[in-house]
Amino acid sequence: WGTDGPTALMDWYRICKYDPAFRDGTGAYQRDEWTSVSDIGRTFDGVTLDASTYLATETAYVRAIREFMTDAGVTMLRVAALEPPPDLDPLVKYQLPDAEPLARLAHEIRDGMELSGTELDLACRLNLREVLWCRLEQPARLVVETSYDYYLHIGTAATSERAITKVHELGLFVHEAPDLARGRE
Repeated sequence: WGTDGPTALMDWYRICKYDPAFRDGTGAYQRDEWTSVSDIGRTFDGVTLDASTYLATETAYVRAIREFMTDAGVTMLRVAALEPPPDLDPLVKYQLPDAEPLARLAHEIRDGMELSGTELDLACRLNLREVLWCRLEQPARLVVETSYDYYLHIGTAATSERAITKVHELGLFVHEAPDLARGRE
């Protein structure tokens, strides 16, 4: 991470849609649940994942990022460690209503771009849909990373009790994750 800031000194959180009540003693999740946009149309525990359910969950994740940004006093995040090229298949295949603006940003996004407002929300959605991967950051203040199976990692230098409460109200779960700080400098 170079000299961009003391990310190892940040508080790190893992945010997900998975209820910890369904984890066993080893931490393994025991329910059959969707983990990706590619699961739209598939059935889990007798319920078929449709586009509107997927989008509602994705929107909750984007709002969670915004809550942590508010607590950190951040209005813009910079694109870092972009892993091109984008895979536009998820945008076309699932025919979600925001495919056009997402595809446009996927072609325009570059390392070092500063994103705010709608563009930032779209970048978060591109990451969540695994169209592309990049870290979104405000060095020494806030770092946002997505990972497989619909996990979101946030590192913040700010006190985040308010954001954590808001994220719980969105129906998501927040876990402190100090293990995420190791090796990030």
